[in-house]
Amino acid sequence: MRDIPITDHSEFPVMTVDYAHVIMQNHIDCPIMACPVKRQAKSCLVQAGRLTPDSRRSSSAMGY
Repeated sequence: MRDIPITDHSEFPVMTVDYAHVIMQNHIDCPIMACPVKRQAKSCLVQAGRLTPDSRRSSSAMGY
């Protein structure tokens, strides 16, 4: 799974929780608003209850 080049930031047709963790690790330096696949992975983890967003941050913040 880790052989996907980091230059590929496009969304995946299906995102699993396990793969979402890999994406979040591999795209750690990508801003969430500039990286569609990281945004998709974060959404997957939030929906699965595996990640709780910081309630103090704006949803439009350029967070990592």
